Amino acid sequence: MFTRNFLLLVAFIGTACTNGAGQPAPDTGQPPSDGSTDAALNEDTGAAAADTASAEDRPVDPDTNRKADVGGVSCQVNFSIPSQPVDGGVVPAVAAGAGLPAHITGVFPAPGATEVCADAQLRIAFAGPTKAGKAGKILVWQTTGPDGGTPVVVDSLDLADGGYTKQVGGKSFFYWPVVFEGSVATIILHAPLPIGGTYAVTVDDGVFIDTAGAPLPGIADDSLWTFSTTTTAPSVKPALTVALDGTGDTCTIQGAIDLVPVGNTTPIEITLKAGTYREIVYAASKRFVTLRGEDREKSIIAYANNENCNKGTASRALVTLAASSDWVIENLTIANQAPLLSSNAQAEALHVEASRIIVRNANLFSNQDTLLLNGLVYIADSLIKGNVDYVWGTGTAYFERCELRTVARAGYTVQARNPATSYGYVFVDCKLTAESPNMTGHYLARTNFSDPSGAPACHVAFVNCQMGSHIDPKGWLVAVGSVDNSQVRFWEYQSTDPTGAPVDVSQRILESKQLDDASAAEMRDATVVLKGWNPRS
Repeated sequence: MFTRNFLLLVAFIGTACTNGAGQPAPDTGQPPSDGSTDAALNEDTGAAAADTASAEDRPVDPDTNRKADVGGVSCQVNFSIPSQPVDGGVVPAVAAGAGLPAHITGVFPAPGATEVCADAQLRIAFAGPTKAGKAGKILVWQTTGPDGGTPVVVDSLDLADGGYTKQVGGKSFFYWPVVFEGSVATIILHAPLPIGGTYAVTVDDGVFIDTAGAPLPGIADDSLWTFSTTTTAPSVKPALTVALDGTGDTCTIQGAIDLVPVGNTTPIEITLKAGTYREIVYAASKRFVTLRGEDREKSIIAYANNENCNKGTASRALVTLAASSDWVIENLTIANQAPLLSSNAQAEALHVEASRIIVRNANLFSNQDTLLLNGLVYIADSLIKGNVDYVWGTGTAYFERCELRTVARAGYTVQARNPATSYGYVFVDCKLTAESPNMTGHYLARTNFSDPSGAPACHVAFVNCQMGSHIDPKGWLVAVGSVDNSQVRFWEYQSTDPTGAPVDVSQRILESKQLDDASAAEMRDATVVLKGWNPRS
């Protein structure tokens, strides 16, 4: 065993936010604050929105559900059990190691492994139900130091510290370092390890505990879990592969995106092998990228992020395309696992600040504000789950053959904030469903109640869509009082119920409109809606 006299290279500690419990507040008809004080992203310059995430030290509650102060807002975190499980996830690969404690059945990287990708997340599999404790450190040692002498700690995760800030795509995010998937713990380091190094991992007793809260033995012997990173850094190429087991070019999605040059003009395809990728993804000025899953149900991006943990629309989404136009996202699942809270629950699965974005054959899940779309976006053959105007923004988006499934409680599907000079959100041949068969009083869309005059000509259209019984007979909701709703464009054409029978629209609000055949045909034309762009070509 090497000496414990070491140079601690990493002084700050980590946090990935799986935001904690809280009961939904009664629906008052008023939208929660969206925290959107961020500066707009500039597609041409790639200038990012203001980063409001705090990097201050965050105190920790003594409870399992940790509470950390993020810019004055309580970030409640239950890191032991994901708040919103994702079906279909593949159990990550681990390998057994001689001498490991009996309750540990395997680790990744495998003991003695070589050529491990530098951005690999660590994993530990347990023999039975296990969760993270309240204190103790996970240390990653470079066993041959930079000068070939004394070993040094290159990463340190202290559970007593409650979390850390991590750079993702050049932006700071509040993270939690340990998350569980069944009996497998994923350990998220601050940054990729240096290439060509040999490393050892030690785990303090009590970092992990059993279901009764009793501390479990850690890995004290630094010879038991060692590995070496690749000697050659990955480089950008037309086709990149991401694989949790290390068989790809990178082990993380962000690792592959970081290889794409800023302002890229050459198409690059990133294939996501089957697995559950526990990470926030942030692409800034990375253009002409296709992110394609190997399997829609098994290639999963799943983590928890929301307004509590990373404040502002520029920071709280699971996947953000910032000034990153000309993307295709297909054949995968994006699931923001943050729970439905009574406040600060906004938790986008996908945030777009870009043009000509195509999403196909995908699952897009969140409990609130699932899609924030600012730009030109085309979404087809996808399942979108959410709550509280879970499709929203200032952009122009065309949806076809999608299912929009409302979860937890009735609310509103869309809140459009587009200007009068453009169309907003158009749904063609889509299905509107509810998770609960007893849900009623849900609206197709509403105006922006927090700023009724901010988008007086907001536009939403449903063309030949199937609507469940959860849709309120009034259909739409507009702000009332001293508000001019004369420019509102809430349109509908030949809506049907699940049996195919026409929906009774006799009670629809006066501000809405039933389209004639010619107008409906225009809305069916994606190139008309999307300002001449044809995403099907």
